[in-house]
Amino acid sequence: MQLSPDDVELILLFIAGWFVIQIVYSFLVLIGGRIITDYFEWAVYEAPPNLFWKCTNFFMYFFFGAGPYLNKKFMRYSWIKRKFLLFLSIIVMFVLSVILYQFILKPLVHWLFL
Repeated sequence: MQLSPDDVELILLFIAGWFVIQIVYSFLVLIGGRIITDYFEWAVYEAPPNLFWKCTNFFMYFFFGAGPYLNKKFMRYSWIKRKFLLFLSIIVMFVLSVILYQFILKPLVHWLFL
């Protein structure tokens, strides 16, 4: 399928935006802690009975899920160690996002659509 270069750049912008949302929300979890994770947990349903609530869960986990997931995984550690591990995870997420975007996704999208 042939797309214009502007369309390809828009696709790449959406991909980069998704990476940025994950990293920024993870940073908010690092700074805000329980306040941010409580808001996330209020928006996610434990056992969604219908399609609307399942779609809401998918949206929340897809766009904002990395930070609360990592925070929950690090809850068994002390407060300072949990913050340090979350900070290291954010740095790793940033580096992997840049590498994945620049060297894999960007050439792949250009190859597929141009």
